Amino acid sequence: MPRSFYRSSNEFPIALIQGDTVSAAKDRSIAKYNKWIEIWETERAGDPKSADAIGWLIHDRDGLTVLGDQSAVIVSLIEITTNSATSITAEVAALNSTLDDDAGEPCDCGFEWGLTPAYGNTTPTQSRTTGETASQLIAGLSPVTTYHFRAFATNSKGTSYGADRTFTTLVAVPTVTTNPATGLCTINGTLDDDGGETCDCGFEWGETEAYGNTTPTQSKNSGEPFSQDLDGLLPGVTYHFRAFATNSAGTGYGADGSFTIEGCIIGEDGKAYRVQSLIL
Repeated sequence: MPRSFYRSSNEFPIALIQGDTVSAAKDRSIAKYNKWIEIWETERAGDPKSADAIGWLIHDRDGLTVLGDQSAVIVSLIEITTNSATSITAEVAALNSTLDDDAGEPCDCGFEWGLTPAYGNTTPTQSRTTGETASQLIAGLSPVTTYHFRAFATNSKGTSYGADRTFTTLVAVPTVTTNPATGLCTINGTLDDDGGETCDCGFEWGETEAYGNTTPTQSKNSGEPFSQDLDGLLPGVTYHFRAFATNSAGTGYGADGSFTIEGCIIGEDGKAYRVQSLIL
């Protein structure tokens, strides 16, 4: 007839044989035995821990049943939970965890993270004990990108991992460069970084750095140039301009640029034309 064991203290090992069960009814910690039991090969000199862990077990709501002619050592394993990421922006995010069980000694807690569940990056660790949380800010992220991460905890008992989680970074404010004017009155810019989505690009321009005029916008993505011909300009007047780009995160501006129309006349169409020869 199978024997039933109830663990009421921290003493171990407890030797089990085929058909023996460990009940979850007597001790709060017993309820976690499906995470706490390692099955060992037959005892050596009365010390199950001297053997290799090669066994297996079946568990249900009421307890654990050992299969085969084996022995078991009850050991407390580390448990850690990967919590949701917080403080997410276009470039940074905070990774969070809770150390549910330190298995009796402080743990070094950290995170693995990357673009896939293979991760590839590891944060510095923080010393934590049962019930304590850990958080780590990671930076240098790309806008509108999904990242994977999981928590881990390590001490002399080993290393445990939390579940994989993901977060997606936000759109960033675009960056744009104001390029020199060309020709008589063509102003130019380049959208350096669209921040993760298509931008509306254009120019502000006028006789001072207060500008006062805005060109129609053009739809552009990272690395694309854009330009605009200006009409109705006066010879000898210095004009200021700057490029801008707008997406859902906001508007980025380039530096101020300027040009002066010289040696030209204004045609009936309102455009400036350079004079090459004059017929009287």
